[in-house]
Amino acid sequence: MVDTKIFVKFPDHHNKQDIEYLVALINNVYEKAETGLFVPGVQRITNVQLNVLVQNNNLMVAELAGKIVGCIAIYKQDINTAMFGMLVSHPDHRGIGIGSTLISAAEAWARENNCIVMHLELLAPKNWTHDHKEFLKSWYIRLGYEPQITKKFEKEDILVTEYSFTIYEKILKK
Repeated sequence: MVDTKIFVKFPDHHNKQDIEYLVALINNVYEKAETGLFVPGVQRITNVQLNVLVQNNNLMVAELAGKIVGCIAIYKQDINTAMFGMLVSHPDHRGIGIGSTLISAAEAWARENNCIVMHLELLAPKNWTHDHKEFLKSWYIRLGYEPQITKKFEKEDILVTEYSFTIYEKILKK
């Protein structure tokens, strides 16, 4: 019998192998998912940056049969608002609920930290359709997130296309 139970936890910041694995997973997934948006070779995250997230308990990982298969970054923006980002699921394990499970865990974390609002940011091309970004837009809306504002992306110099950088919001129920 195959174990299909997804567990979400904070990773061990002492495990250098997990950190290296996560950096590679995140960068590989984002390289494919954001094709055509960024200058080739742009890294989504470094070992140092991921280490900071892990040490500050700003990263949760999803495990399947004891192996890391995804992650999500979580932050508290202010007293009432949390945000998630860098949502990743391993390409070999897509479609089994890793992303939804990670978002649910992030929302639970936000509630435990007295937040009533959850934000996420989505960068998408402005003048052409990116299939993965269109999937994410509709998926986030199905999960109860609504687009709020579009703002300037801080690192425009690494983009190769005109873009839309939208903040989505969900009111969290107790």
